[in-house]
Amino acid sequence: MKRLGLTACLVICAISCSTTTFQPFTNTKYPPTTKVDLYTNEAPAKEYTEIGRIIVGEDAFTGEKNMVKWAIEKAKKIGADGLIWGGENKDLWAIPAGGSIIAGDTKKIVFIAIRYK
Repeated sequence: MKRLGLTACLVICAISCSTTTFQPFTNTKYPPTTKVDLYTNEAPAKEYTEIGRIIVGEDAFTGEKNMVKWAIEKAKKIGADGLIWGGENKDLWAIPAGGSIIAGDTKKIVFIAIRYK
């Protein structure tokens, strides 16, 4: 029983950690920005260059609103002028726990970071 409790605790800790990752498409570095436009249903009317992909993973206590907020914060740091909503996916996970399995999924949102020309 102790083993199951420890495993459950480790699982909760693992899924309660949100991640925000930037995957650059270029080696060019940009100065931080203070405003980031969010495009969810349409592409920007302005000309732009795609500078990378930002992937935000949910944690056990996060809603979609916070995930978008974290993506915007990351976009400002990398010098993006805007984010294009690239879609959502779920990662499935399973951990054996003393003769049974603890399983679940975590949501990820992908954004394309852009810089206006």
